[in-house]
Amino acid sequence: MALEYTNRRGDKYFVLQGKTKTGKPKYYCSKRSAGVGVDQLPDGYEIHERPENGLVSVRKTRPTRIQPFERELLVGLARELAHSATIVEIERDALVVYSSDVSPAESIRFLGVLVGDMSPAAQKGHADWMVRHARYSPTLRFALTDEDERLYSAERWCYRGGREHWIPLRGNLTLESVARKLLPHVGEESFFELF
Repeated sequence: MALEYTNRRGDKYFVLQGKTKTGKPKYYCSKRSAGVGVDQLPDGYEIHERPENGLVSVRKTRPTRIQPFERELLVGLARELAHSATIVEIERDALVVYSSDVSPAESIRFLGVLVGDMSPAAQKGHADWMVRHARYSPTLRFALTDEDERLYSAERWCYRGGREHWIPLRGNLTLESVARKLLPHVGEESFFELF
């Protein structure tokens, strides 16, 4: 039986094995189970879901100096402080916060205006659906600058068309302190005033 993975949108993917032109094995994900399924990936490979759109692929494991507890800390802080839905991704030696331009609370209020009062269960279901199906964009990046002291520098994404890049904000702070200063701006107009 092929290894399966369900992404945040609820789409099921099967992990399959093929061959390159030179005959080496290659691994990929497909929504169809047609192909040679694998029970588990070999060492050095992982299943990866793209934060932007939920597409699933198999990739080589990428080394990082980020510790798992640091990612979990940032996930918790983003859930608590950000004003939009977020996804936290490890990219090389940095933690990147992706945010949605959809606010579940605002969409529930808007839907309430259109269809009237909704039960708490219906509100929660709608909010969960919005979070799962929204598109996400890079917003903040916390790059590890001092591995011994566990200090980070922060950057925000510049959304100018054709000139998109990271803008440096603050440096050499603990992850928690810099995240607490910046995450409350995610999903707010004040985000665009951060320099």
